[in-house]
Amino acid sequence: MNNIKISALNEQDPEIESIGRLYCTSFIGGNFSSSDLNQAIENIKKHSNYEGFKGLKPSRMRK
Repeated sequence: MNNIKISALNEQDPEIESIGRLYCTSFIGGNFSSSDLNQAIENIKKHSNYEGFKGLKPSRMRK
């Protein structure tokens, strides 16, 4: 846990497509379509604008 950085997520996140792919893989499986991905990204962007939303994403810290 010492080498994990937690950062905020918002609709302008440069990794939004990767986050959408992870979402699709987690909830649909490996055979998701580009339409599934686009819908997931739009939902993530929409939800990130809700009042009180706190999106967090972990990443490995480089040594």
